[in-house]
Amino acid sequence: MEYEYKPINNVKALENKLLFVGFVTGSSITLDMSEYLKTIRYRCLQDEETWKEVATDGYLIYWKGVDLSYEEVLLMATEKY
Repeated sequence: MEYEYKPINNVKALENKLLFVGFVTGSSITLDMSEYLKTIRYRCLQDEETWKEVATDGYLIYWKGVDLSYEEVLLMATEKY
């Protein structure tokens, strides 16, 4: 999906595998990623140093070896992922 703007403007890895995601609208969510880290896709994020190295380009949230799209964030927030 293409956006006219970059929907994500802030991301921060918190303690206990919580992920803060800020949006350009001023809204934000905090996702509990602990269950996802048990999956093959996100397993590398169990490493604390990798977990802390989160960044965004406005469309994706990414770490070394794995990324998460804006759409996936919305699905996780509604627990349909």
